[in-house]
Amino acid sequence: MKTVERIKEVIKDRNIQDLWFESHWIWRNELGSFASGFPCRVHYRLGIESFNPELRIAWKKGIGRDVTPEMVRELYDGVCLLAGIKGQTEKDIMESVEIAERLFDYYSVNLFCPNSTSTEKDEELSRIFIEKLAPEIRKSRKAEVLIENTDLGVG
Repeated sequence: MKTVERIKEVIKDRNIQDLWFESHWIWRNELGSFASGFPCRVHYRLGIESFNPELRIAWKKGIGRDVTPEMVRELYDGVCLLAGIKGQTEKDIMESVEIAERLFDYYSVNLFCPNSTSTEKDEELSRIFIEKLAPEIRKSRKAEVLIENTDLGVG
């Protein structure tokens, strides 16, 4: 059985009302047609990582400088933000959080975990995030803070 068909079956069996998918910006024009096949409300979140376009370009997110938070909100109900990368500042993180809080139904802020890319973790910024920023962000009912890349149950 195909994965999508199995998901639809589980939705019906368990009476699921809302389903979330994470999608890359490249698929933005396909979201509506994909969602129409599901027997529930479908929501999308985008791994934009930051609303600072210069950081997105440096991180090679494939989301151009001209893409505004409002443009993202037209298509996505939630976003995933990233914290703790060299070149990023506490101000960068909190500005993105403020935008996400204002515009989106849901957002996650993920602490960067080193991986196979050349992106480097900023240990001091990560400490500030864990000790100062994450406790404040967690106060929002819209927010989810992920310290380990397995906190969402995947990874």
